[in-house]
Amino acid sequence: MRNNSALALILEMQKLCKGYLKADDYLEALSLFLAVGTVSPNTLRETGKLIDDPKTCQEYFFSELERLRLTTPNKPWETGRIAGVPGPVLAMLARVVSGSSASIPELAEATRRYYVKNYLRRSEPDLTLQKYLQALIGNLEGKSLLDSHCGLALKTELFSPALLVLNEPDPTLSRISHRLLIAQDIDVIFCKQDYLLAACLTEGKSTNRDRSTLETHALQLKGLFDIVIAEPPTRPLLQQDQLEILAAKFPFLTSLPSELPSTASTSLWIQQTLRQLNDSGTAYIIVSNGWLSRGGYDATVRTALINHAYVDSIIALEDDANSKENRSILVLKKQAKDSNEIVFLNEASALNRALENVVINEETGDLFENIEPKPADPYCVTISAENILSNQDLNDRSANLLAQHYLPSIEQTATYSDDQRDETAILAQAEKRAQKAQLALKTLIEKYQP
Repeated sequence: MRNNSALALILEMQKLCKGYLKADDYLEALSLFLAVGTVSPNTLRETGKLIDDPKTCQEYFFSELERLRLTTPNKPWETGRIAGVPGPVLAMLARVVSGSSASIPELAEATRRYYVKNYLRRSEPDLTLQKYLQALIGNLEGKSLLDSHCGLALKTELFSPALLVLNEPDPTLSRISHRLLIAQDIDVIFCKQDYLLAACLTEGKSTNRDRSTLETHALQLKGLFDIVIAEPPTRPLLQQDQLEILAAKFPFLTSLPSELPSTASTSLWIQQTLRQLNDSGTAYIIVSNGWLSRGGYDATVRTALINHAYVDSIIALEDDANSKENRSILVLKKQAKDSNEIVFLNEASALNRALENVVINEETGDLFENIEPKPADPYCVTISAENILSNQDLNDRSANLLAQHYLPSIEQTATYSDDQRDETAILAQAEKRAQKAQLALKTLIEKYQP
């Protein structure tokens, strides 16, 4: 049974569910049956036998889900929208999944590809950023990953990690991702809360949102991960009792002030992220540009990060290096550097360079490494930590890590870096600017010509 025939079976079952489940609800239900079939194959066999007794079929299947929720509470056994599905439909799904000549991992892989291609609701910028992050982290074989930005949950070709912890804020995507990973026999922990709040819990205590003591334990451990991908969430300031627990549990890079500003949660999250890394680990943290240049406690934390030589690079995530908006990637490395220098990159070239060094399967969106030498990047500067710390503006904002503060604009870079750039790229950029100017002129003529 190959991918095409597995997809044909998925589409055939979807037709049988028409009128009972919407297309995306069907895929969520199918992912549940695939996961149940992996953990408890007898449940599917017995459910399939009850096709002529709808009421008993429903009662049996949902009672089995309840049993699984009690025995494996950290797994995604929520009924969701299938709670009202008639017994014969449940029995049909159970029969096809358990009796198919396709293996469950094959069906799960085909389901994943179909979902990514047709129903994964992510904006193009987010999808591009996820591809970029995959290109940055490369092959994860034997490594441990904490991804609190997620987006990687449905793209596992590069994954053979020793430990995989994912935090997907979209509950539907989280359930589908988790179930398909179970069906593909990939061991994964899905978080249901951010790990800074997990660190605020007293030992041995859990909350309603934290349904697994295992995930809390994993996220509180120091030095656990080779790679962390994080995007600090926007949320209210931590309460005083939470801060006291944090301060008692571990020292921050900088001492906590008596009164934290409302923006301090990002700095706390970054310090907790740093704790999750092992001695040779790397963190890719997506931060607002404001955090990179703000004064106060944020500047104090940035200064500590720089002094410890943890800051490896800053990658600006926008097309124009002069832009003052959007986000950047803060890259932290625990491993000691030979010299305390920080690299600043503009995303317009950094992202394209990274994506040029992977092969993308257009049909499935899978990424594979393309081992080629990386070209020199003209939109990249390296600044010593000493220079960064001595650069302080009139607003007393020290340790400015905003890439735009150090990078020239694309136009300026083209002027002084022509000898480093490919002539074809320069001509292509000039042609693009000319085309935009022609379009603007044409628009004006059409608007004002009588």
